[in-house]
Amino acid sequence: VLVHKLPEGFTVASIMLAYTHRDTETQHRLVLEGLEKFKDREGEEEIHFLYGLSLKDNAKAREAIGRALAIRPNYPEALFLHAIRRQAGDFQGAIDDTTRAIQFSPRLAYAWFLRGRNRRELGRYDEAIADNDECLRLMPGWATALSNRGACKFGKGDLEGALQDLDEALRFDPSHLTALTNRLALFLKSGSHVRALADCDRYLAANPRSAEIRKWRGDLLQAKGEGD
Repeated sequence: VLVHKLPEGFTVASIMLAYTHRDTETQHRLVLEGLEKFKDREGEEEIHFLYGLSLKDNAKAREAIGRALAIRPNYPEALFLHAIRRQAGDFQGAIDDTTRAIQFSPRLAYAWFLRGRNRRELGRYDEAIADNDECLRLMPGWATALSNRGACKFGKGDLEGALQDLDEALRFDPSHLTALTNRLALFLKSGSHVRALADCDRYLAANPRSAEIRKWRGDLLQAKGEGD
């Protein structure tokens, strides 16, 4: 991802290590040091990218990533991160960013996935399914993409196809709670209350504090004439 040689005494590895360990203070300090050392030098955009990665505030992060893209407009990882930061409330903007990321890096599976997720938010299910198909071609068995494709099929009313994807997602990752929630919603819609109740119990075993799932479970038990 990061291709330039950094100044002596400064390494991307140290920043990424801090990021992996959620050591925000160290990560932020190292990035600021890098920006000072890299000012007006080749590779400066990569430090702006890392700075955006280190920020929690979406607006500030987008500013930092925007500076990276001003220097290198065809920076696919920066385009992908920019899309992540803008997708809340700006689905089309995130689609535009991921489309550019795919243009410059067609094997960036996460960009295909993210574009599909944002297209799903806009109800563009066929396009979203095609994006998830390509993501899964690049990353076979990724439960998150399978769950997203299943949600698209559910949105289209293809309950059988949706169930196939959600079952497969949970086969690859039995702890995938989004896939489990999506399958639970499908069972509720199709009237498969016994299977829905089983998924409620499975979900609550992993996350007993979920008020929404507990309410669904209570409603199912009440419909059966039982107490919670």
